[in-house]
Amino acid sequence: MQIPQSYILTTKYLNRVFDKTVATYKYYWFLGILDLCVKHGKTRMNVWDIMITMVANAWYPVIYFRLSFGKSESLYEAIWALQKEYNIPINISIRDLTDLLHELVQRADVRKQLNFLQMNVPFRFLRPWIDTSDDR
Repeated sequence: MQIPQSYILTTKYLNRVFDKTVATYKYYWFLGILDLCVKHGKTRMNVWDIMITMVANAWYPVIYFRLSFGKSESLYEAIWALQKEYNIPINISIRDLTDLLHELVQRADVRKQLNFLQMNVPFRFLRPWIDTSDDR
């Protein structure tokens, strides 16, 4: 993916974020950050807010359109598990879904179910700025 160049903002690191992608996590992570920043005006955000936004943004492609992101993608299974376990309507609005997810992540079982999103995604997203080639 080639990010447009800017005279004001250095985009080379952001460009490198999407060099190696085998799943949609990085895209939904970035979309979550953009949503929280642009739509909600947040300049500081916690990991759970980003993860909730990730799930909310991936909801319609997964539930409504039944789009699978590939075999190595766990977001698909997590969304279906949440939908079935809590009987969430497929046509729920993103705002209502986000509010519901904020309530649900207070539960330990839901946090455990979504914890995989914070295991590697933040680090792999930030890797170009950290300038490392491995997970250590």
